[in-house]
Amino acid sequence: MENENRQAPDLINDLLKIPAVSFTIEDVEEFLGVSKLRARAVLVYALQEEKIRTVIDHNDCDRRLSLYDKASWHREWVTKKWCGG
Repeated sequence: MENENRQAPDLINDLLKIPAVSFTIEDVEEFLGVSKLRARAVLVYALQEEKIRTVIDHNDCDRRLSLYDKASWHREWVTKKWCGG
């Protein structure tokens, strides 16, 4: 896996290029081509840098079910002009 040598801060920009707004750790593993451990490190770093947010946090040993969103999407959604009354 070519991205295994890159550090978490370097992979954040790649993480934000995931085509979906919401994603799981498995999506990160596949998209970045990294191990589960490296994907988790990228997610933790991105959370600390407020680049992503936790949408669903499963507080058990199988954290593969947690769901994350891009923080930029939240800003776009909140400021979006909505139709209707």
